[in-house]
Amino acid sequence: MGVTLFVYNTAGLKEMRRKKHEYSIVSIATLFNKYDSLDILEHIDEDDIENFIFDITSFIEVSHNNKFFFERYMLYLRDNLDSVNLCINESYYDYINEIYPHLFIDETINYDYISLKQDNLDDLLEINKSNPGLELPIPLYSYEKLESLRDTDKENSIITLTSLIPDNDNILYNDAFEQLLQNIKSENVNYIDISSSIKILKSKSELISSFEKIIYKLQYLSNMKFLIQETLKEDAIKLFPIYFYEVFKLEEEQKKVEEIKPGYFEYQHIISIIKEVNNKLLGHKQFKNDFQFNLTKFSILNKLNERRILSVFICGKSGIGKTEFAKILSKAMYPEGKLIKINFGNYSTEGVLNSLIGSPLGYAGSEEGGELINKIKTSGSKVILIDEFEKATPSVYNFFYELLEDGKFTDRHGIEHDLNGYIITFTSNINKNQYNNFIPDSLKSRLDMVYEFDGIKEPEKKMFIYQIAEKLIARLNDEYNYTYCIDDINEDLIKLSSGDNIRNIKRKVENIVLQKFIEQNFK
Repeated sequence: MGVTLFVYNTAGLKEMRRKKHEYSIVSIATLFNKYDSLDILEHIDEDDIENFIFDITSFIEVSHNNKFFFERYMLYLRDNLDSVNLCINESYYDYINEIYPHLFIDETINYDYISLKQDNLDDLLEINKSNPGLELPIPLYSYEKLESLRDTDKENSIITLTSLIPDNDNILYNDAFEQLLQNIKSENVNYIDISSSIKILKSKSELISSFEKIIYKLQYLSNMKFLIQETLKEDAIKLFPIYFYEVFKLEEEQKKVEEIKPGYFEYQHIISIIKEVNNKLLGHKQFKNDFQFNLTKFSILNKLNERRILSVFICGKSGIGKTEFAKILSKAMYPEGKLIKINFGNYSTEGVLNSLIGSPLGYAGSEEGGELINKIKTSGSKVILIDEFEKATPSVYNFFYELLEDGKFTDRHGIEHDLNGYIITFTSNINKNQYNNFIPDSLKSRLDMVYEFDGIKEPEKKMFIYQIAEKLIARLNDEYNYTYCIDDINEDLIKLSSGDNIRNIKRKVENIVLQKFIEQNFK
């Protein structure tokens, strides 16, 4: 058991990312946001620390306000977990060693990343591209004058980071902050300007940790861009080296977006898609990491005309996120479109292919086309969900051989349909062994990803349960002007974490919340 502390300077941080590419280097705010008290920390899931190096720099100055909590938090990590990786900027190392002399011993301190010469960060993006499992720092976009920005982009709203800092830090851990995020989305806010925050933090560095917590939450908003005034960009990178690594001129990036061809996704767009999937899909960490790699690989091969369709096969029990993944992905990639969903459970075993791509000319209903063709025409999305695939027939298998191989298919009228750039997710309630026995080898060889989803881990289920309950309670209190306390139903909610079906858990949470609410208000 123990903690390893990496001491770095500015150039060393880049080198640490290179040499420790199997880890994501993130702020300790990442951990504090999920485990914000010592009681909750006792239930920490070691998967949440296994592939991370947590930077504690920004929390050193603020920790003097609560030395007892900070020290106990660090001691718990050191004494109760097999391995925890921390890092700190060299300018703060002497300070923490003086204030907390018993936290770290010489054998656990690594100085490899402070002896390097100063260097620029131009190749950092390439380093991260070669390690797609790594959580990227956040790109920062600069502008010359805010007035000209508003004139050129009138459709999107701009807010300041300072305006999002709450008076009470506890807002970060309850439904109020979730409501704040919803307001940002509903008001079409796509830009967060951190310029005024940087000016404040240059003289009040003890506030950095509060800003880090906010940035950590906001980075998962799809299509959100962080802005900085041109004259402040170097200060921003210096104050937030973990989050911001490079500054792009906003005007140039806007031009690049306009030039993107339909169906192709630039790397920054891919990152926003991945963040949306990671944020909204509960559990399945390894799958999400592998999907990031496969989506990135597909976008490159698709541009080279070497791969036309990305195919994902997910099996496992009902209600653990298989279809939810496809819904989240479609919404992230095509916000205005509608997921193309085909459910083989709705088809009879006879004429399945006719239902899918239409009947031959001369047959009844041939003029109506098939469900897949009709939905492709009207969807506006390039994500297809094929649900209950275990009910497919040999004719359907043959159809998908052609589609996955060539990226196109010919319907019963002889018309060719090109699905270049589409992502197809097959889902089934069978397990991995049944998949190996029932799915033909010729189809297996054409699938890019095959996964069996397991049940969600208990800590994640508990977090999900309380998020659903708190959101519903907040809406009830707002609608009916009533004070509903979650403590009244705490025992009933805890019992739900023993279940595996997320859909059923959500319904049961709603039942518990509403039963208590109705009993108290509708007698």
